[in-house]
Amino acid sequence: MRQGLWQVNLKDREYRGSVRQVCWHPTKMSLSMGAEVIVSPLFNYPDVLCLKNNHLTLKNTDAQLTKVFVNGQEASPASLSALTFEEIDDLFVYKKWDDFPDADQYPEQYRILISTNHKTPRETLTRIKWKQFLLANAISDHPLGHSSSFSMNQLLEATFFSNKLAFVKRTKKDYLQLYDEFATDIDLYINGLPVTSKDIESVHVREVDKLYTRERPFEEWAGPNRQHRFTLFIQTAPTRAKRDSTYYVFSPFYSGDF
Repeated sequence: MRQGLWQVNLKDREYRGSVRQVCWHPTKMSLSMGAEVIVSPLFNYPDVLCLKNNHLTLKNTDAQLTKVFVNGQEASPASLSALTFEEIDDLFVYKKWDDFPDADQYPEQYRILISTNHKTPRETLTRIKWKQFLLANAISDHPLGHSSSFSMNQLLEATFFSNKLAFVKRTKKDYLQLYDEFATDIDLYINGLPVTSKDIESVHVREVDKLYTRERPFEEWAGPNRQHRFTLFIQTAPTRAKRDSTYYVFSPFYSGDF
């Protein structure tokens, strides 16, 4: 997988932008449609593609802004769903630089170039990791990982607006409760000690000093030696819950009054 500057000539038209490459070939590469791509060795994953039921599909992008070429022939974005991961030999994802001169001549935001092989390519570490990423990208908005932190007032706001980046909601009695989608795949800690979901439900929202959430990167949960996908850390200030909330709680989201 490489990312960098690229220049490719397709049907005598020059098209420039950034390239993300799923392959393990030399930096200078000739594609089956006769175009040559020169790629600098920076590692990255494009989030425009994912793998569902072992078939490629677009993710969170307008198909009308994407051009697909399979073995040198233009194809519809819907045709990606006919390709299994094992059929793919080389895969390039080009993203247009909007600020590049003459960029407005090319309405598409992405070009996806694929060459296929009737023989299943040899399984390598690169292919294994790419399959893990594409599978993770199908179910996660943050396959490369994501962390958030909340003070008590920020947590009050997050629970008021049902911001699931906090992993918890607030009950009618103002205690915390995990959202169901996180409850079975998460490591939980209160003040550095591992706890259960029942222990989380014993924490009053006013006791929270800091709350930290993390979704691990896909390498840690989409492959072998799997860890839980999510982690929740809560640091508490227990004595604060016993004090006058009108003085210690500065958020209108606590009572719902604005």
